[in-house]
Amino acid sequence: MGADLIGCLVKGPRELDRDRFELALGVAANVVGQATIAYELELADEPVEREDFDALDNTFIDLEYDLERIRGLDPEDLLKALVSVWEEHDARDLATRTDPDDEDQRIIFAGEMSWGDDPEGFAYQTIRDADKLGMLDVFGIR
Repeated sequence: MGADLIGCLVKGPRELDRDRFELALGVAANVVGQATIAYELELADEPVEREDFDALDNTFIDLEYDLERIRGLDPEDLLKALVSVWEEHDARDLATRTDPDDEDQRIIFAGEMSWGDDPEGFAYQTIRDADKLGMLDVFGIR
């Protein structure tokens, strides 16, 4: 047994559309707000149902494990980190290339060796968190 390479592979536009920044921040703030409410309900031993929180209806959000982390995220800081990763390639756990079939698209792999936990690298965590907050969808990153 040994460590495995854990990561994510995403594809999207070469540059993030600056006209969508406000929308991305609004979507992310909504997810953080609903995660905060759901987390406080959990602390009060109230039932938390996914259908009660439309912004948390993301298949990558696990209500049991993600609420505490999501409620602590700052959408503005996360957007700055996403720009740093996506456009400046400013992370050690990142590999990027132009899509050979479409020069207007970028392909990014972010990840690192792990014993089963989520990788701790800056790029991986940024992309994971931006996905959970809905930012990747806003920018057409899939």
